[in-house]
Amino acid sequence: MNAKKIFSPIPIGEKCRHLLLGAVRAMLQPAPKLKMWEWLEQAPVIVPDIVGSPFPGTINTDRMPIWRGLLERLERRRCRFFELCKSARIGGSLFFGIAPVLHKIKNKPGPILWIDPTRKTAMRLSRQEIQPFILECAPVRELVIFDRNHWTTLEMIFKTCTLGIVGAGSNAELGGRQAEMIILNEKDKIPAKSRAEAPPGLLAIVRSKLFRNTRKIISNSTPTLESGETWGGFLAGSQLHGYLPCPECGAYQRLSFFKEPEEPDKWMRVEDDDPLLIGHEIARGKRHGIELSSDSFRKRNELEIKRAPDGRGYLVKGIPPPMRIWWPKELQDKKTKNWNVDEVERQARFECGFCEAKIPQEKLNWMGARYTLRSHNPDAPVDMESAHVWAAWSPMDLGIGGLAKKYLLSIGNVAKMHDFWNSDLGRPFERTPTRITRKTIELIQSRTSVKYDRANPLDPDDPCKLPIRPCFITMTADVQQAEYWWTQWAWSVDGIPYLLAWGSCVSQKELIDISNRVWIFDSEDAGSPESHVTWKGIIDSGYKAKRQAGVYRFVHEQGGRWIASKGGHFQGGKEKPIFETSVAFNYDGAQVDIPLIHYNDDQMQEHLYRFVIKERHHARGLPQKLDDQFLEQVTSPHLAAIKMADGRTAHEWRYTVDPHLGDCWKQNEVFHFIFSHEVLAAMRARQDATKKL
Repeated sequence: MNAKKIFSPIPIGEKCRHLLLGAVRAMLQPAPKLKMWEWLEQAPVIVPDIVGSPFPGTINTDRMPIWRGLLERLERRRCRFFELCKSARIGGSLFFGIAPVLHKIKNKPGPILWIDPTRKTAMRLSRQEIQPFILECAPVRELVIFDRNHWTTLEMIFKTCTLGIVGAGSNAELGGRQAEMIILNEKDKIPAKSRAEAPPGLLAIVRSKLFRNTRKIISNSTPTLESGETWGGFLAGSQLHGYLPCPECGAYQRLSFFKEPEEPDKWMRVEDDDPLLIGHEIARGKRHGIELSSDSFRKRNELEIKRAPDGRGYLVKGIPPPMRIWWPKELQDKKTKNWNVDEVERQARFECGFCEAKIPQEKLNWMGARYTLRSHNPDAPVDMESAHVWAAWSPMDLGIGGLAKKYLLSIGNVAKMHDFWNSDLGRPFERTPTRITRKTIELIQSRTSVKYDRANPLDPDDPCKLPIRPCFITMTADVQQAEYWWTQWAWSVDGIPYLLAWGSCVSQKELIDISNRVWIFDSEDAGSPESHVTWKGIIDSGYKAKRQAGVYRFVHEQGGRWIASKGGHFQGGKEKPIFETSVAFNYDGAQVDIPLIHYNDDQMQEHLYRFVIKERHHARGLPQKLDDQFLEQVTSPHLAAIKMADGRTAHEWRYTVDPHLGDCWKQNEVFHFIFSHEVLAAMRARQDATKKL
């Protein structure tokens, strides 16, 4: 063989061709595709110090691996809508708001629209969270155009796409926009109605019409009521739940705060790689060499499983009982029914719904790393995903002990219980249809420790004797067009109000006369008799015809002895459903401030008729005899459940007669949230000191 031929150099043209082809192949070689959660960690996405997170620095999905699976569901081509129903402060706005936005700006550029409940919240969120995240993420920061025309608080134009942030309060701000990705942040706080147009949430979705094959509409919110938009969106979607294995028996189950029964007749959808399909969770009925012959194992392995007709995974008949939060019953005092909440916090455990093993909080990471997702709505539209994630999943939250303690401390307080259901369970506040009967009122009468009779303060011959030594006497008035309905109550030092008198009158002068009536407390232990008068009164300002010319003037002229009140859909705090404020009033040409108490009427009704009257979490004193008028009006309101067309449950209060005296009682319950034990004890100490003098 000719050596020259073997070792002859490659022609320069051929060599260039090979080099060029190699370069082209390298350029055309598809880069390894990262899942969204992988990109978040490799980018990396940094949690800035300014957001106040206890875990600043690179995002680490190991803390809550379920976010990985949910983000993978969001990335699926067929997913167009994703509804996240969540607890507060568990990372929902980060993983289903900010994170998808960052990923899209860098990897799949397209116009982005962020909807916040108001312009004010939008500006705060942009300055304190969204923009700091953008500037801390190097791959995204490279695409920022820093000048006044391209980088503002609510409008950011990148080299690849745009990000607009608007408040839902102004529909005009949505006009002329288009978006491929839309984030509806805190959806339940976005108004569901608009005077002249469709609701802001629906108007926002219209902005994505041009991208119907690629759009992503992401909603994340803490739900409020069962009739709210977030819960409705969750029920309409796939209803994804995270399932975790029991460390003892291996059975997969979702997490729940309460003990819930299994639902054997319902179907759920599982993926091809679900542990349920691998030997029916535990192959051959053994685990670590231990024979499992219990009923729980038999039930798990005699499931009806079939391939889903649409080819998406399998359908499994029967939703198993969940793993709930448990604490020892012995920690409740048998006499007082009070719980040792500190000990409950220490001893709370997860309880397996199958083998009833008590699992400590420390096992959460082990279980969380082995999660799987299962859909409780196999008939959901293919493009609608929804998921529920609540505080028990988060190792950064209160922990199961803290959740149990918070629940027990919330019993009997409608505002705290409402907050617990929403902020911690990530579920709408489940209301109990309530109907009060005369028998229910009689039970309160029978439990009243002091037996006494009704008084009549308008009768000058009535001695107006007090059944107990009060710290305060309060009065409430319900204003009608032609009359005033009123009640008077005496508050004991232990926070129990005793109904003294009630009735109707036709003038404000009579209200003043009633409030000025002197009441006498006389007992062998008290020594000399004590005299008391009404300390404060609350008067309803709901009727406009009476309010402007009558109620506000009356309150002002009484010099602070009376307080105006107004019920409605006002948002109370997490501790109580009332808000103490003032309102400006034009009094004969001079502007004055009128003390006003706003209260959430729905929550106050729930507090009175459920927690006070029906369930009797708070003691109340009633006289031995109640007239028919009082009983008819107090038992008139009842909470009725209404099934909506999409399967949600709404509740509304209905009445058999106008409940004027019931409204007076409801207004008096406002003082329940004002008279703390410290306030009552301080007043009693003051009374004792004055009596000694």
